[in-house]
Amino acid sequence: MPTVSHDRNSLPVRSATILAPFSPTDAPSVARYSALVGGILYGISHRRTLMAEEHKHKAERAVHQREELIQQARKMWKEKQNPIKSSGIITNPEDPNFDLEKLIAKWEAESK
Repeated sequence: MPTVSHDRNSLPVRSATILAPFSPTDAPSVARYSALVGGILYGISHRRTLMAEEHKHKAERAVHQREELIQQARKMWKEKQNPIKSSGIITNPEDPNFDLEKLIAKWEAESK
């Protein structure tokens, strides 16, 4: 229990045993836990940065893939619209002038 002392010119003062907030022996523990908390916060921040970059690159790859598919589809459409090649052989099987024997002969000539 705190004791009360009276000074002649001042108000009563209570004296109590107050523990110091940190003693010199607690400094390593404080530093250790501060470093631990700082490392955890840095790790969370760094992971968020990496995840944001990954999502950005993933979106860019998806856009690039779509562009490649569109270019490939345009190329295939042009080939379908113009089925006659420079050799004069029709490669479109839906064309009424399609000749399978000529196409096979052409493929055999190209493979040699």
